[in-house]
Amino acid sequence: MEKARILIVEDETIIAMEVESQLQRLGYEVTSVVDTGEKAISKAESDKPDLILMDIRIKGEMDGIDTADHDAIWICFKADPGKRVQSDA
Repeated sequence: MEKARILIVEDETIIAMEVESQLQRLGYEVTSVVDTGEKAISKAESDKPDLILMDIRIKGEMDGIDTADHDAIWICFKADPGKRVQSDA
């Protein structure tokens, strides 16, 4: 069975490294780890990942939502101290 290919978009290095490590441990292939929306679009076009995990608040001109609106279907999960998990689609 072919490994799912995942692109990580996260501007906090320690979090990005941990997510990458966990995904690899679970058997996924991480195609790239980038920290801006502009880099994410470029890598998505070249790497052709099966899934993109993207933070909403990232550095650069575009946030995660602006980036995801660039020809993508997306689901947003966010943690809120007052709620368990909240999702928007």
